[in-house]
Amino acid sequence: MGKIEPSPMRRLAGMRRLEGQRDRRELLATLAMGLALAAAPGIVLAGDGGDGGGDGGGGGGGGSSSGTAPGSVSGASVGSAASVSGLMGDQGERVIIIDVRPKGDFARGRLRGAINLQVRYSEVTRAYQFDKSLLGNDKSKPVVVYGANEKDAAAANAVRAVVAEGFTNVIWMRGGFAEWVAARMPTAVS
Repeated sequence: MGKIEPSPMRRLAGMRRLEGQRDRRELLATLAMGLALAAAPGIVLAGDGGDGGGDGGGGGGGGSSSGTAPGSVSGASVGSAASVSGLMGDQGERVIIIDVRPKGDFARGRLRGAINLQVRYSEVTRAYQFDKSLLGNDKSKPVVVYGANEKDAAAANAVRAVVAEGFTNVIWMRGGFAEWVAARMPTAVS
């Protein structure tokens, strides 16, 4: 007797169960990261009583964080979407562009030439870490960092990490991808 294939509806139900399991795993991983960050010194999570100003804390270690981002980060300048667009040139070859949003958001839309960089806080080194090879060796080349919007503390943490690596021309597009889209600047998708 031959094998009976499940109906399309049963296959769809099975796929939804797998998606639900993946979503639960992602939620648990996010909660674990949040607990680790809450215990990290110098990190202010939303609701922890931090004022979010100056070069003080910031939220999560990677992806878009809903924590409060500071107004500025020591060692970096704050740039608008218009100023970043002027830096990029025709092909974006004059600047390194870092997008710290989650990979799914990055795939749906980003600045032309941007690389998706996930920055994580390490309890061992007590510093933010990322794949440094993505930035190259020219520490004087402009590096633009952006997240989802002006509240994205992950972008501020990435700016701190890039500055700590010795890059001297770091620009934080504090308004993030939301500002870029609102200014009707060109985007790229995967």
